[in-house]
Amino acid sequence: LIAHVYLTTTGHTPLAHIKAMITGWEEVEAEETAPVKH
Repeated sequence: LIAHVYLTTTGHTPLAHIKAMITGWEEVEAEETAPVKH
């Protein structure tokens, strides 16, 4: 039980994972990629 409660608070905000479980949507940050050299 303790591990589950802890892991739900490890998102980018403490309630991010709980909000995703309730709404069914998760906000994902876009990855920044390095420019490609040709």
